[in-house]
Order: sequence, then C-alpha cells, then structure tokens
Amino acid sequence: MKSTENEDYMRVSLESVFGILTIVFLATLLEIAVGYPFRVRLFPSIVLTTTLILVLLITLRPVMPETIRRYTEAGFDILSADAFSKGKKEGDAKPFFITLILLADYFVMLYFTGFLFSTFVFTYIFLKLNQYDSKKSLAYSFGSALIAFTVFGLLMGIPLPSGVIIEWMGY
Repeated sequence: MKSTENEDYMRVSLESVFGILTIVFLATLLEIAVGYPFRVRLFPSIVLTTTLILVLLITLRPVMPETIRRYTEAGFDILSADAFSKGKKEGDAKPFFITLILLADYFVMLYFTGFLFSTFVFTYIFLKLNQYDSKKSLAYSFGSALIAFTVFGLLMGIPLPSGVIIEWMGY
C-alpha cells in the first residue's frame, strides 16, 4: 500500500515536532548540568551534547535532502532511515519503545546495582535484542562496561553511582 503525500507530510510534521521538543528538553538538561561542579557535570555534558547534535541532525533531515544524499554517496549512512531499520518494517515503532523501556529499566537498575553492573546488563540485553550471539554480547557488554568505568571512573575521576545494594553490603 502506497502512502499518500498527506501521510508523508503528517509523518514529517510529527517527527519534526517530536524532534523540536526533544531538542528543547535536552538543551534544558544541558543547562541544568552546566550549573554543577566540573567533575560532576563532565559526563552528563558530553552525553547531552552528543545526543543534542544527533537529534538536531535527525530533525533537520527532511530539510536537507541534498546534503544527506552527498553523505550517503560518500559512505556516511548515519542520517538515513535505512541505517536504523535493518530489516524492520517501515513505521514499526516497536523497537523504539522497547529501547525506551530498556533505558528506563537501566536507570532504575542504576540506582539499585550501580554503574558497572547496570551497564553490563543493559548492553547485554540490548545486543541480544539486536540478534547478536551470546558470546559476542557477553564480550561487548563486559568490554563496554569496563572501558566506561575505566575512562570515566578511574581516569577522569567522575563519581559513578555505586548503587543502594552495593552500599548496603558495605563496599
């Protein structure tokens, strides 16, 4: 079934509205993060700035098709819808909502179990949902949690959440 011009316009409009609201939300969070001391604001500022730039690019995608075409031809396919869909039906929102639920679970788990364990579990589940085999998922999960902990916790000295359970155990 072919989509009509009106449906395409509505889809672009809804994506643009959602993108603009997300940009405002992220900019507000970035403004709040800047008010904290340097060591505390460094990690959230990096994550928020990167996310803000990516959401801005995705929101501007309908306005700049010629630029996207040039980047796609050059091999940079990060802005096209095909880079995110890999075999999924067009308009399928299920992976998006599963990812949102998984992120919400990550933040809840972060409070209870701390950064290292939560990051490991989140990465493992996310990779398994994206059809990675178990060995690769375990290796990537362990590596990403260890690298993030080393870079942010040890090298930068950013205090990472240890979790209520870990604190209760006395570690």
